[in-house]
Amino acid sequence: NFVGLGGLIPDYRTAGASLWAMERWRRFPNPWEFEFGARYDYRRTSATTSGSLSNIDTLVHFGSISATAGVIYHFGKYLSATLNSGYAWRPPHVNELFARGVHHGAGTYEQGRPDLSPEKALNTSLSISLQKERLDVMLTLYHNRIRDFIYLDPQNTFILTVRGAFPAYFYAQSDAVLQGLEKKNASLPFAKNWSLEARISLLRGYRLLADSLETPANDGQDWLPLMPVDRIQYGLKWSLGGQANDGTFVRLMAATALRQTRIPDEGLLKDAPPAFTTIGLDAGHTFRLGTSGRSLEIGLSVQNLGNIRYREYLNFFRFYADEPGLNVGLRAKMAFGG
Repeated sequence: NFVGLGGLIPDYRTAGASLWAMERWRRFPNPWEFEFGARYDYRRTSATTSGSLSNIDTLVHFGSISATAGVIYHFGKYLSATLNSGYAWRPPHVNELFARGVHHGAGTYEQGRPDLSPEKALNTSLSISLQKERLDVMLTLYHNRIRDFIYLDPQNTFILTVRGAFPAYFYAQSDAVLQGLEKKNASLPFAKNWSLEARISLLRGYRLLADSLETPANDGQDWLPLMPVDRIQYGLKWSLGGQANDGTFVRLMAATALRQTRIPDEGLLKDAPPAFTTIGLDAGHTFRLGTSGRSLEIGLSVQNLGNIRYREYLNFFRFYADEPGLNVGLRAKMAFGG
């Protein structure tokens, strides 16, 4: 991936090593369950370029410890609550350190920062889980406070290359908070062979500014760029059980993505596309192949059933084109069992 100044990222070699330990304790019928873990990671990266106006010949290495502790309380056979807290870190990737050029997979010009430090995070989450026969619901709240969070910062400018002008994105670093709510695929049966399904994802991400006078209206906070929009998926599923019809189902789903309004005041991404809702259809049947334990699944999926025009906020190509329209796919999957 070459431009006038050389490659998007340099040639590099990465080597890593890890050492971890984990312990879990539960004594029936005690409702409490505890889990502890620790891990040490080491990462070494060497990067070099030649024949470029931007020569790179450097070696970086990072190492740190991660730790986590969790507790689960079982209210009964079907209901439980989980509280997790931990310290984690992430070293910068080679593109975050040394990128300089056009990213043709995104249609952007990206520039890294060789002086980036590893991210260090304190993560806390609380989950409630209810599982009973066909009923399956799980709700998670999380709060992650991250020191030196690495993100791609859109610049209010374009970089001119031999292939044209591309919007500029520079890697940056700031203390940040990521918090939100997730409800994973919830299945709520309401009649024989019928169930409602739903999934929710909400995220709030903001930078913690060192000088609160910089943005007095936000009390020292500023929204992070390129954060996912709020999404809600919901639908209806019909399934038929039994040995003769194992895995037969038809699912009608709708997905709603809201307009992203939590955007930094400056930058090229200030104008977000409008909210949209797409409808999809998925059906499948699994055939048992004799007594060998093998099975064959045949399925049909239809995405964007209404063939609507929409654009995703996090897709950089939204500046140039819509998302795909009506999409029909046929799948076949064979499983081998003993």
